[in-house]
Amino acid sequence: SVEDPFAVQKLRLCHYLSRDEVDTLVHASQVAFGRTRRRRLRPYDGVRETLHWAASNGIQVIAATNAPWYQAWSRLRRLGLATFFTGIVGWEGFPVETDDPYAPQLKGNARALPGLCIPIPKSSLKPNLEMYERVAAATNVKMDEMWVVGDSLEKDVLPALSIGAHGVWAEYGDRDISEVDRATILNITHWSSE
Repeated sequence: SVEDPFAVQKLRLCHYLSRDEVDTLVHASQVAFGRTRRRRLRPYDGVRETLHWAASNGIQVIAATNAPWYQAWSRLRRLGLATFFTGIVGWEGFPVETDDPYAPQLKGNARALPGLCIPIPKSSLKPNLEMYERVAAATNVKMDEMWVVGDSLEKDVLPALSIGAHGVWAEYGDRDISEVDRATILNITHWSSE
């Protein structure tokens, strides 16, 4: 899961397996996830052209995400979109167990970092306003000059509007997901019922 790369080794099943069996299971899940991501992860129509237009017109584009910043940056690189971004602000990362053999590879994925990189604690993630306030402070952009584009009205647009920024709803967010896939995602995430 993008939300928790340690989900497999946390499964109750793994308590009854040998270390080699857990390693095999984790490796198989990482390969399956990677193959699926390479096959399916694509920018929505118009995103590349819009980002190119913004960069060509001197507009600073900063990714603001609740995902770990280093994973989000890696995803932007894989999509061929990282060159359009001047910065990224996101979760400082998973609480990694020091003895977890799979942990070191995560932060190693953050190559070619943007000029502005703001890792923040989980308590400051959207819809908390601190994320936008930190971007504004780091870029010297006034709130009424900031545009926040997001696929969540609750986590992206409404917080931006509440601090005087402009909000744009990218409605495409989860439109194409099946009910079965949605139920699976909700079942494996750490989200509360709200």
